[in-house]
Amino acid sequence: MIAAPTWLTGPAHTALVRSAWWDYHKDDWADHWLQIATAARQRSPEALTQVTHAALSGCLDSVSAGWR
Repeated sequence: MIAAPTWLTGPAHTALVRSAWWDYHKDDWADHWLQIATAARQRSPEALTQVTHAALSGCLDSVSAGWR
């Protein structure tokens, strides 16, 4: 797949790694995440893994230590 490398790093990762994205979407993050993860998985397993790493980093930073 030629398009897969574009998913390895990019704007989606930049947004997801920021805790502010998760704070802003605290009530509707699941719908957004499903769309992002589905699009990444359609590219490649590696794309899904990379975007999931970014998402985990951002969402963990947006919650208190007790939730981590």
